[in-house]
Amino acid sequence: SLDAASWTVPYEPAQLEVSETWIELHEPSARPQLQRLLREVVAAEGPITDRLALDRIRRAWGLKRAGGRVQEAFDQAVRQLIARALIERVGDALRVPGQELATVRVPGDDEQRRRAAEDVPIVEMAAALAQGAGAIGAPVAEDELTMLVAKLFGWTRRGGAIQERLDAALEHAAAHGSITRDGGRV
Repeated sequence: SLDAASWTVPYEPAQLEVSETWIELHEPSARPQLQRLLREVVAAEGPITDRLALDRIRRAWGLKRAGGRVQEAFDQAVRQLIARALIERVGDALRVPGQELATVRVPGDDEQRRRAAEDVPIVEMAAALAQGAGAIGAPVAEDELTMLVAKLFGWTRRGGAIQERLDAALEHAAAHGSITRDGGRV
């Protein structure tokens, strides 16, 4: 297992307050509140995937699911906030402009603090791979490293979707120079 105490922190979900849930989330009059909630969730949880940000906002609003109109309103809010440089996109995630990820966020002891593989940004997985490789010190097999990182995020198995994201994170970390890949080893 990895000694990750120095570079991980428990994941803290945003606490969102919705004041006007009687307005439907997709209506134009809801836009200011939707943008405020989006900025709050990005500030608290960034980098955060669009999927998880929308899920947090949907739940705060009291919606059981996000249909097409809600998804479109959310996507529009993302575009508007990016255009105004209030949030920015980094890979598959949103963050406060210039925000660097200093620590990797790992699951806490309740369901709200656990994230599925598609909810952990590639940049955060890449950071975990780089930190993990550094913690091990010696060259390590990519397969062993990705298994250790999967466990770190609380995933016991590496199914197709999880392995795909871990592979993308390996690519990202190598492309950004935080790891060196050599014949299946890091």
